[in-house]
Amino acid sequence: TRVETFLKKNGYYGASAEVLEVGQADSLLIDIIITIKNGVFARVNEVSVFGDTPIRRRAVVNAYRRMCFSFNRIIETFSTGTLGCYSRELERETTQSLQDKFAKMGYVQARIRISHHWIDVNDTSAPKSCQKRSADDSTQRCVNLRIDIDKGPKVSWSIKVKDQVAISRNAFLRFIGAIFAVDQFSRSSIADESDEVALD
Repeated sequence: TRVETFLKKNGYYGASAEVLEVGQADSLLIDIIITIKNGVFARVNEVSVFGDTPIRRRAVVNAYRRMCFSFNRIIETFSTGTLGCYSRELERETTQSLQDKFAKMGYVQARIRISHHWIDVNDTSAPKSCQKRSADDSTQRCVNLRIDIDKGPKVSWSIKVKDQVAISRNAFLRFIGAIFAVDQFSRSSIADESDEVALD
């Protein structure tokens, strides 16, 4: 259902939703009752960074481990009790942010590839928060992320503004960098949705 898709998009996996419409007598109004069963908030367990990154590896690790730690994601932080909540939307936002940062540093051709390894809920060596809560609980709730970064060459250029164009050199450079960042992000290799088949 659309409710289940919405929940999954926002990091709540393994839930089933039932939508019931109840009409009111002698009225055009209806009551919509949504019942959500099971499900857990997914979280990031470990982040490994490989390749040549233009910033410190620890900064990349923290970016993906603390995806919830932002003003518009503060609800997720309190709901899950961890800074490491996970969703595809958060992953894309974080990756886009890093692409923008790299572009501003001159690495406009940088590529980021993300691989996912979901932890088996039956793995007794995994953290307790990643293990199943009951015998019939099969919802995977923790993911390990492998981040492969190829920063590419550092690009530099010179700009000459003619005809008294009303734009500063720095503003124009930021604009060009942003264009490159969007283009590179659209072509970055992010793991396919098939990584989440087990969670459907």
